[in-house]
Amino acid sequence: MTPGARALAWRSPQASAGKACVFIDRDGVINERPGDGYVLAWEEFRFRPDAISALRVLAEAQIPTIVVSNQSCVGRGLLKQTGLIDIMDRMTQRLERANAPLAAWYCCPHAPDDGCDCRKPKPGMILRAIAEFGFDASRSHMIGDSATDAAAGEASGCVTHVIDPSDPNAFLRAVDVVVRA
Repeated sequence: MTPGARALAWRSPQASAGKACVFIDRDGVINERPGDGYVLAWEEFRFRPDAISALRVLAEAQIPTIVVSNQSCVGRGLLKQTGLIDIMDRMTQRLERANAPLAAWYCCPHAPDDGCDCRKPKPGMILRAIAEFGFDASRSHMIGDSATDAAAGEASGCVTHVIDPSDPNAFLRAVDVVVRA
């Protein structure tokens, strides 16, 4: 790994800073995990049943939503960075058309043993987004489906929510809690 290696990132031209945001994991929260654990092509990407509705609720509440996702399939040589960017771009465009836009996304492309600071459970992607947007971490939330998601959220000072990816309405329920907070 190159020293100072960073997560891949995209920011919506319409994104604006605010006091709080919601960070969300991708696999298991926005999309269903495939059997082998990796989405290696857009054709393998399947939105969770509640994902678009949940993201639309956040958009209607004017809460910026930022995806933070480990994508070690790149670092393991299973997918090129260009392939990951294509999947993320298609997901972003589909959400935009569904009135459920993202403010940004950050993906750690490194393998688990690369020693980067962006791979969850380290908080690097979240801290980078907080710095770039000026969000207040203590007023922001992290929604994920694993202990590593929760650890990254906690390490960055966010309120964390862990959902059960097998529950088809878990993401929407977590969003309802966030919106009421």
